[in-house]
Amino acid sequence: MNTNFRIEVFYSPSSHKTYSGELPGSIQGEFGPGIRSLVITLNHVANVSEPKIHEFLKNIGIHISKATISRILTKNADVFHQEKAEIFLEGLKATPYQQIDDTGARVNGSNHYTQILCSPYYAAYFTVPNKSRENILDVLLCGKEKTYCFNNEAFDLMETFNVSQI
Repeated sequence: MNTNFRIEVFYSPSSHKTYSGELPGSIQGEFGPGIRSLVITLNHVANVSEPKIHEFLKNIGIHISKATISRILTKNADVFHQEKAEIFLEGLKATPYQQIDDTGARVNGSNHYTQILCSPYYAAYFTVPNKSRENILDVLLCGKEKTYCFNNEAFDLMETFNVSQI
C-alpha cells in the first residue's frame, strides 16, 4: 500500500519565489516509520538477518532493496546510541555493584572482545579491540574524558597496596 502525500505549493509574485510545504517529520526517504520500525525490530529483537528481512518484505508485497534495509539499520542510529548511553549511566547509579564479563568477538576479521556489564536492572554490551584497563575505563566512563585525582587518600592507597614508584 502506498501513501500519497500532497504538498501545497505557493508562488509569491512579489518575491518571485515558490514555497513548498514539508512532509511530516517522521517521513524520511521512501518508507515511513512503520516499515522502518518493523525492519529494526525484526533485526534487533527477533534476530532476523537482512536477507531474510528482504525476503519477508518481498513476500508480503513491499518492494524494498537490500541496500535500503541496510541503510535503515545503520544510518541515523544516533538516537539509539544516546538511549543506550543514558540507560547504562543510570544502571551504574542504580546499584552499588556491577558485574563485568567478556567474550570473544570478530570484527571485520579481527579478534575483539565484547564487554558485558550488568546488574539486576540492565545489561550493556561494548565491543573493544582488547581487554586493557584503558578500554575498560573508557567503557565505564561511557566516552567521557578520564580524570585522575592524586590526593593524600590516593597516595595512602598506593602505599597500602605497595604500588611501585616507577
